[in-house]
Amino acid sequence: MAKREMSTTQIHAFMAQLTEAQALRHQARVHASALIQVFHIRPYGIDLVLWLADASCRTNEDAVIHWVQGQLASAVSPDDVPDLGELTARMSRCLESVRESIAN
Repeated sequence: MAKREMSTTQIHAFMAQLTEAQALRHQARVHASALIQVFHIRPYGIDLVLWLADASCRTNEDAVIHWVQGQLASAVSPDDVPDLGELTARMSRCLESVRESIAN
C-alpha cells in the first residue's frame, strides 16, 4: 500500500479545520453550560437525551452540548452564528415542544 503524503497547503487546511472544530466544541460547551443553568436542567439526568440528541449522548449535559453544536454548525455564515440570547430562545421553543409532545 502506497504511503500518501500531504502537501503543505493540505496540512494547513487540515490544521485550520481542526482548530475550527475545536473552537466550535469549546463554544458549544460554554453555551450549553449557560443553558443548563438558565433552564435548570439536571446535567447528569437522562430525560432530555432522546429529545435533543441521539443515543450517543449519555446525559442531559451531553445532549445539550450536542444540540448547541448542531445549532452553531447550521450557521451558513459567521454572521448567522446564534448568540446565547438566540440559543436561549431556540432552547425555550424546543423544550416547550418537548413538553407538548409529552402531554399528548
